[in-house]
Amino acid sequence: MSAFLWAAIIPAIVILCAFLVGKPFLLLAIPALYALQIARIALRKGGSAYAWKYAALMMFAKLGEAKGVLKYFLTSKGDLSFDYKSSQTIGRSPA
Repeated sequence: MSAFLWAAIIPAIVILCAFLVGKPFLLLAIPALYALQIARIALRKGGSAYAWKYAALMMFAKLGEAKGVLKYFLTSKGDLSFDYKSSQTIGRSPA
């Protein structure tokens, strides 16, 4: 849920607000919110250089995670169970 919130819902709300108000500069709120979230994560991790890298990569990973979740739900055809290996591929060596 967090990934979808940060990758889709928050940007959509900011874009909608910028469109409704007619102020395109409000779109700068998206990177500003991302920067604030990165700072919050980094400071909770101690504020070291490693913490800042961790925080930035965690926020960047939310984009890919949300894309994967959306793709899965759009292509799952109603079957929400995970199937890592089908019964046909078990025991076969890869060709």
